[in-house]
Amino acid sequence: MKRFIFGNGAAKLSGAIALFVCLTGLALGQPNPELKDLYSKYQSGRGALNRWMSGNTAFDPAKKEDLDSLGNYCRFATKGQTYHDRLNTGSDINSKLLLDLPDNVQKDVTQTMVRSFESPHGAALLKAYHRTMLEQAEAVLGETRDQYVRLNVSRVLPAIGLAVGSTKRDGKAVLELKDQVDIYNRQIAACTKLIEAASKGSPRDDAVLLYSLRGAKESMLGYNQTFSLRTDREKKGLVPPDAVNEEKLLALAASLAEKAPAWVNGATPEELEGYRMIRREAIRVLSASGRAKVGAISPATALGRILALDPTKSTYRLDELTDAAIGLASMRPDPTYNTDLAASLVGKTLQEFIAMYTQKSGVYASFPFVYNAARLNTALIAWDEKPPSPEIKALVTKARTALTALEKKQEPQFQETESIQKLRDKGYEMIKGDKSSEITFGQ
Repeated sequence: MKRFIFGNGAAKLSGAIALFVCLTGLALGQPNPELKDLYSKYQSGRGALNRWMSGNTAFDPAKKEDLDSLGNYCRFATKGQTYHDRLNTGSDINSKLLLDLPDNVQKDVTQTMVRSFESPHGAALLKAYHRTMLEQAEAVLGETRDQYVRLNVSRVLPAIGLAVGSTKRDGKAVLELKDQVDIYNRQIAACTKLIEAASKGSPRDDAVLLYSLRGAKESMLGYNQTFSLRTDREKKGLVPPDAVNEEKLLALAASLAEKAPAWVNGATPEELEGYRMIRREAIRVLSASGRAKVGAISPATALGRILALDPTKSTYRLDELTDAAIGLASMRPDPTYNTDLAASLVGKTLQEFIAMYTQKSGVYASFPFVYNAARLNTALIAWDEKPPSPEIKALVTKARTALTALEKKQEPQFQETESIQKLRDKGYEMIKGDKSSEITFGQ
């Protein structure tokens, strides 16, 4: 899946969003002086952004005026939505528009700003946007503990993460590889800091936690997907991403994915749903890493432990298990990665997945089986085209046949318990030679 892509409807969407923001400004009624000034500068910055996106002018990183315009846009995108004292839903019919502003800012970034990436200074705009937006978000998050403010500001973090893997209409990455690594490092460092602080909060700052995890996930996916597009010349002499923050972030994600907080035992159904959203996002971060082991942390082991649980006792939902299985199938080739064990876990999960599809009752009556079957099928392509072993090739062929049938809403057949067990019995260490990565089944 591409990240930012060129679209013919970009100009129309740009105008629609500009109109939306104007309407939102009217919804503010009589804003306080700070917000009024902030919005006035935003309108000016948004006009400059429109010109850059339309191709009429090119963003120039050497011009203070252009940098100021971008700063004014980013400042309102992060801070303008935080004035909850202006949101009187009883008297202001447009108040929901202001509440929706974070989502529209992300839409603006992912679907509209991309047009300017085709310009001579497209990469410079992307770098400046990322730096400025992140600076603004960090500043607001650092100065307030207001849960409403932190919720809305943190919602721009995934949009920042998306920038890491942006591509032009010809499929090439917008950023030079070195610049991409620099942006990636900054985003991962920021998300790690925010996740660490949010996890320790009392009460835990779940809003920032959720969107920081999403920001990290989008950054990892973007970097990994575009790295495969790079030439050997581009990769030559590359300083790899900062493994220190990556390791710390993945350790936090593993803890969130595997260890339930004490309050879960007495939680309400709504609180449990919120907790599971965070847990699922942590699983997706581990899956997006694409590496079986980073420093002392093994994302593959954490995902493997989740999939090895007894399905009759496990609290993990089918969407979480699907994401974990996709993660194991998507790990980069590594001689220390026990792909036999990983394939057995993916096979086990697929059998459970198909059993739930056949029942289609209770909580799974409305589960998007076809969509998730397609995701699993896509994840298995790498093992199908370059199988780590003949046994894995045989299992994957049958798995993809079953998933393809399910995608067509036909009855899938996948009873491979014996093959799955044989792969498992080859070794229970997810990282070969690492006793701490041993997987225990059926707990």
